[in-house]
Amino acid sequence: MSCQMIFKSFKLLSIVQNILAWLLSFLLSAEQNKRMYEAKTKTTNALQETLGDRIRGMLSLGLLATAAQSQGRGYASTLVRRVTSETDCQGRGTWLLSSNYANTPFYESLGFVSMRKVIFGDDNRTWNRPHVPEMVAEKEQSVLDERLLSRIAVDPEVELLRYADVPRTVERMMYARNNSVLHHYIFGTPDAHKNPTLPYRDRIQLFLSWADGVRRRELLTVNRGDSLLLYSPAPESVPRRRKTTNKMIHGLIRRILSVFDPFYTKEQRKRMKELRETSAAAIEATLGQRVSELISIDNLVTAFEKQGLGYASTLVNYILDLAVEQKRSVWLLTNEHTVGFYARFGFKEVERYSLGEHNPTWTEDPVISCILLWEPESRAFDSETEESLHQPSPTLSALHAILWNPECKVTNLVPTLG
Repeated sequence: MSCQMIFKSFKLLSIVQNILAWLLSFLLSAEQNKRMYEAKTKTTNALQETLGDRIRGMLSLGLLATAAQSQGRGYASTLVRRVTSETDCQGRGTWLLSSNYANTPFYESLGFVSMRKVIFGDDNRTWNRPHVPEMVAEKEQSVLDERLLSRIAVDPEVELLRYADVPRTVERMMYARNNSVLHHYIFGTPDAHKNPTLPYRDRIQLFLSWADGVRRRELLTVNRGDSLLLYSPAPESVPRRRKTTNKMIHGLIRRILSVFDPFYTKEQRKRMKELRETSAAAIEATLGQRVSELISIDNLVTAFEKQGLGYASTLVNYILDLAVEQKRSVWLLTNEHTVGFYARFGFKEVERYSLGEHNPTWTEDPVISCILLWEPESRAFDSETEESLHQPSPTLSALHAILWNPECKVTNLVPTLG
């Protein structure tokens, strides 16, 4: 749940409480109403004197209780820390009233400071028991940097990317494409200087690809572009009408990108053809007709400054949950350096192939790509996997433009190539 929703919920709860208190006053005795008035007046005065107008921008911790048999296990501490981390995200403080003054050390251990001790019953002749103390406590906003705040929010929310976020996200993610070994092999040719349109093609291709993902509602994100995952549902599960629409849109995208075709150099064309034919052959030999039954992860990338926060892991887990619901497997194409990341989720390498191995114009090591497959029964989540969720996530950039090419024989396969 977002911070904004939490504050709206508390505001609504306050209104409901006031209505219930008004209705309850007709059912209480005169003494009961008198004591309620005393509690309300003293509490209001104490809050005004200690917090003043600042209370309007703070979140109140209204109720905290743990079953007797479950106390001492850290449950209450976990709940309080979750609330205070949400308020830290919003740059707000937290305050509370505790009717048990003995709980002061507990709240102080969580960063709260006792501001006032309020006494009830000290001037009530009908009350012959010990006076009732109440504590007013405050926790100011923690001074945390953005990276640590992101770590505190342990459950990143997965949502669909919006059209409005596409342009900004494209610019943020261009670094991944520029650092991609496969991209370097395909377009970093000795005659690359003859093609000045490459930076423009990359941006336009990413923009169109992700805009299409937004249209299909298949482009997932964390924090509106901090991390992205583009996937494709199993082809056999897509309705015929939607398939027709997708085919028309993909054809339009290919036509737009075709304006860059005359600028590709001879060597770039040669390597693009090598990629298409080699990847298509490997996919056909490994997965065959089964591809139509599988969900595919087509693109996974995290903004450089947001890596290591578990966002990519959250997105992958989201897709695996979807696959479990549909009783389907998941496949993807990636480079050899990110196989370990996917192995944590149960992906198995089923095939690998190389590019550039027999190309005399390529003087670097062959570029290795791997086909990974995840089966529902392979899902395992142990302590080691849980720790890995906060390890740096890989940045994978798919070369969609290559497979948008009309010459491609497997246009329904858009692999993740990093």
